[in-house]
Amino acid sequence: MFAVGECVLPETGGSMFVVFAGLFVLVAGVIVTRWVRRSAGRLSVVVAPLVLLGGFVLAPQVVDPCAPEPLLVNGPLPELCSGVGQMTKEDGTVSQVPVQQVGQQVQIGTSEFYMALSLGTGSVSYDNSCIILNLGAETIVTGVGFKPGSTVKVWLFSTPTLLGTTIVLQDGTFSLPVTVPGNTPAGPHTLQAEGLTTAGDLRALSARVTVSNDVVSPVAPATTTTTVAAATTTTTTTPTLPTQTVTWSPTTALTTAQSPNTPLVASSSGDGAITYAVQSAGATGCAINSSTRVLTFTAAGSCVVRATAATTSNYLTGSIDVTFTVTLAAPAFTLSSSSESKAQNVAIAGYTITSTGGTVASYAISPPAPAGLTFSTSTGLLSGTPTAVQSATAYTITATNATGTATATFTLTVTVAAPAFTLSSSSESKAQNVAIAGYTITSTGGTIASYAISPAAPAGLSFSTSTGLLTGTPTEVQSATAYTITATNATGTATQTFTLTVTAATCAEGGACVVGDTGPGGGIVFYVQAAGGTFNCGPTLTLTCKYLEVAPSGWDTGAATKLWAVADKNSSDIAALTNETSANNGSGIGLGYKNSIAIVNQGNDTTTAAGAARAYAGGSKSDWYLPSPAELNQMCKWQRGVAWTSDATVCTGGTLNTGTGASGFLAGEYWSSAEYNNSFAWRQDFSNGNRQQVFKSNTLNVRPVRAF
Repeated sequence: MFAVGECVLPETGGSMFVVFAGLFVLVAGVIVTRWVRRSAGRLSVVVAPLVLLGGFVLAPQVVDPCAPEPLLVNGPLPELCSGVGQMTKEDGTVSQVPVQQVGQQVQIGTSEFYMALSLGTGSVSYDNSCIILNLGAETIVTGVGFKPGSTVKVWLFSTPTLLGTTIVLQDGTFSLPVTVPGNTPAGPHTLQAEGLTTAGDLRALSARVTVSNDVVSPVAPATTTTTVAAATTTTTTTPTLPTQTVTWSPTTALTTAQSPNTPLVASSSGDGAITYAVQSAGATGCAINSSTRVLTFTAAGSCVVRATAATTSNYLTGSIDVTFTVTLAAPAFTLSSSSESKAQNVAIAGYTITSTGGTVASYAISPPAPAGLTFSTSTGLLSGTPTAVQSATAYTITATNATGTATATFTLTVTVAAPAFTLSSSSESKAQNVAIAGYTITSTGGTIASYAISPAAPAGLSFSTSTGLLTGTPTEVQSATAYTITATNATGTATQTFTLTVTAATCAEGGACVVGDTGPGGGIVFYVQAAGGTFNCGPTLTLTCKYLEVAPSGWDTGAATKLWAVADKNSSDIAALTNETSANNGSGIGLGYKNSIAIVNQGNDTTTAAGAARAYAGGSKSDWYLPSPAELNQMCKWQRGVAWTSDATVCTGGTLNTGTGASGFLAGEYWSSAEYNNSFAWRQDFSNGNRQQVFKSNTLNVRPVRAF
């Protein structure tokens, strides 16, 4: 943890008493010693040393409570020569960091935050992951990643000894010469540097070191000694290294056309390696390539660059800032192509622009771009597909910025091309009476004047001589037949082939149906008009139909049963309906559509049987409705597997859901679209075929049907 607290001097008494007592005894010892010297005999041999000894024993007990305290390390440190150090955070959290030799340094920490010991002075050695400090020799401790302007302290343990402090430079580095005190015991110790990271967080970097006294001639620091009342204070003064002077006189007036520039070259009065860094890019967007030392920029403005000479064992760091003033160069550019000839209706390749001068603000073209082509004033590019023939025409492209203009010429010729085209589909197989998808035509040549087809389009289809498209609904079955489509213009012709097969249509596709087939609406066909006849159908009974299909099981995800009419309509007669006062078995097939419209128009919504049936849109069809009593009777017979003998046959016998394709019917009552009177409507019980009029407010089962 961090040793943080206010320094408080001790109160009178206690340790202060020991201080005065020690000094008193020490002074008394001096007096007694001189007295004993004057006296003959052996008293001087015994008394004087004892008195002096008492003074020296008591005097060192004075403890300075205001001495600096280091950042303490939590937990055990790594072993000596392990290649591992520690980093301690302000909250006491400890993490291991690598100890490794990098060039002429031993680094302790991460690549972004570390302290290092210089190996170039001979005071530090590194062997098999062991850091060895020579006793009494000066060592250069450096660091990277510290907060500029903050203070860094370097300590030696076990008995905390502050080796020195320094201020971090603006680039986050520091360099501090330190000396291991001569009274430090040889053997294992801990070296620690503590300071702030660039984010302002307090950290301590620690590593195990071995102090060695195997030094022949260490460089001794200058020492001065002052004696006061038998107490000796020693002050160590560390020699100060000279600061390097960086000299740099580059050409600072530049234009945007000079980017990239020549490599940056500065010199130093010392031996530190020189690095370069952008201090302020401004609007220039300037940057330095660390490998080539080349300065680049993208716009006008001012760019401040600092050249820094690194700290070495002989010199401290030094730096110089230089401001480069970048002005906008006049535009200059080249076109990748100066001319092009292209057929009408074929996209041009155009050109690309390479700017060799200042940034271009805008472009212009003269004369204007021809029909079908567009010119970009921001990029200067001409693009698109020419739609009109033209002879060779020269276009002047002008680039402009605040400094000046520049021009280049592009010549375009547009010729008439022979027709060429493709079909989106080359073949199709479609059921009889189902519209074909056909194809689309993409012209890839000259403008096409007209189209032709051979052989002639089959029955039900039409061919357009202006668009070349084959459309319609085939009415006759035919085997695969190849049709040649020919495109013509003044220059020539082009052909493509489309093969069409027409198969017999299924029931769902509009072909003939039998009971149990899937109908066009996705339902199941349950009724086929006998002997190929038809019945009247549709919203006004003016259409003719041949089949009835019923919606599949699960057609409605809402409530399982429905009202016949909403509450305020369940006692109201519907004038558009003819009330059926007796059970209707066969007449009225096709009437359900008209009845359902009348019921909904009364104000009955999708909570009612007719409203829900009309809202159903299976197969994307919008003509579903609630069946009439006669239609409901045919459905009942089919689902119970009762053989059809006539429309009027009543639904009796059979078994539920045994008819061809029948499923999901309940042994319960189903609504019809006929009313008995103003309060009652007809229903049929599918468990036994019974028909009866019931209150419109009842909730019964519903199955929509449609006629086709």
